Parts: sequence; C-alpha cells; structure tokens
Amino acid sequence: MDIQSILKQVDAFFETGRPGDAEKLMLQSVEQAGQEGEDGVVLQLLNELIGYYRETSQKERVYQTVAQALEQALRMGLEGTIPYATTLLNAATAYRACGRLEEAMEYYNQVQELYHRLLKPDDMLMAGLKNNISLLFQEMGNYGQAKERLLEALAIVEKNGAAYETGVTYANLAGTCMQLGENREAYDYAMKSLEVFGAEHVEDSH
Repeated sequence: MDIQSILKQVDAFFETGRPGDAEKLMLQSVEQAGQEGEDGVVLQLLNELIGYYRETSQKERVYQTVAQALEQALRMGLEGTIPYATTLLNAATAYRACGRLEEAMEYYNQVQELYHRLLKPDDMLMAGLKNNISLLFQEMGNYGQAKERLLEALAIVEKNGAAYETGVTYANLAGTCMQLGENREAYDYAMKSLEVFGAEHVEDSH
C-alpha cells in the first residue's frame, strides 16, 4: 500500500470539507493494511486517526484508537524505540485534549524517559516534548512548572537556531508569565516573540 497516496487523499478530503470521507478512507485502509500484513501502515494510520478524533472531540474514539495503536506498536516489537515514543506522544496529547490530565502526564513521562535514553539532550524532539508538557502543566494550573519546561525548551531551540520554534516558545512564556503575575517578564518575552516572527515573516495564532 502507498501510505503517501492515502494521506494525500485524506488531506484532499479535509481541504474540501469532507472529514467523514477522510475518516472512512483511513479506517478502510487500516483494515486493508492489516489484511496485507502492512504493520507500519496500520500504525501510521492509527496515529493519524488519533489526531483526527482529538480534533473532532470524539473522546471514546480517542481512547479506543490510542489503545489500538499502542497494541499495534507492541505487536511490532517497537517498545523502547522512537516510533513507540511518537505513538505515546500522540496518546498523551489526545488525552490532554480530552481533559484526562493525569493519564496524559503518565504518557508524557514515558516519552520523556525514552527520549532521555535515545536522544541527545539538545534534540529538537526534546524541545517539542517540553513545550507539550508545559501546556499540560498550564491546564493543571501549575504555571511555575510550565515556565520551567518552557525555559528548558527555549535553551534547546535557541541552540539549534530554530527561529519559528523560538518565537513560539517566547509567546508561550509570555502567556505563562502573565499567569504568574510576572508582567514585565511577560512583556519582554512577547516583544521577543514579535521580533522573531517579524524577522521570519510569520503570521499565525501565536
């Protein structure tokens, strides 16, 4: 099966306002890939479905598909690998979106353990994880921990010269500092974020 062709068609359905057709295609492709023994395709599509169900707030579908994806990854012998960590990360983000914050943290902690073991400390994947964990801490009302994770992420993205990610992290820090009542620091981070986005000609929700 040509996974790229499937994903291209899925994207086309979304772009033309046909999310139901996109879901149907992904589910049919999961079934076909399973029958053909294309384990990697099954796992990739399940991860796509987790994101779809998260975005459409279909909580029960999220939980079912997360369980299915993790079972598939274990069946493939991926435990302890980066692809397994990616599935865990998708699970964590989906559970966070569904409001199951403690379980989301458990998944994030598993990802963190794998990243510490498999990646260099300044890997960009580590920065992304720290940003995600900071968002979870914010939802838990723990803005001090959120700020710590964002500062750790900032050190990584600045070291890698990743301009857009630096701007995003500055923006997130501005919001977190406001919650902490650190208004001067929030202002400074907001201005830094605007400076980076301006230099990169970026306009988005941040």
